[in-house]
Amino acid sequence: MQLGNPQTDYSRWTNKKNLSQDWSNRARFVSRMIPTGLRILDIGCGAMDVERFTGPSKYQPVDLVDRDGRTKIIDLNDNQLPEEWLRDIDLVTCLGVLEYLTDIGAVMRTIAATGKPLLCSYAATDTAVGADRPSNGWINSFDMKKLEELARGFGLVPVKKQIFERT
Repeated sequence: MQLGNPQTDYSRWTNKKNLSQDWSNRARFVSRMIPTGLRILDIGCGAMDVERFTGPSKYQPVDLVDRDGRTKIIDLNDNQLPEEWLRDIDLVTCLGVLEYLTDIGAVMRTIAATGKPLLCSYAATDTAVGADRPSNGWINSFDMKKLEELARGFGLVPVKKQIFERT
């Protein structure tokens, strides 16, 4: 798959120093919602904390850059998430990724078409009040209500929402 979308900050994501400790804390928080033993596809895997904290029976990392020999590489601003990547998994995680996408609906639509549940985090404008979205590299700006409307529109049913407070 070709990489090269001008909206995607490749230089940022290829530098491991840019993987924030806050993201590890968020993955730990989210892991409490995930039963052990699931087969997980982790979109935007970063430091692969979801694997470390959940104890999956299968873990498939997906990222913009190769994080280890297992990583499926894709720029979701350039390419559609392949449905076949979702075939043998139980849960899709997508933590802190949607903010960087030009078309979050494309990802939601693909996941919904497979019937797989999505556990995601998003810095909504009404929960991340005052966040400097452009400085963070965030491309889109949705409040929780709009994000949930989008999810429903693409065939996902929001079930639970929890607020993660940075420490």
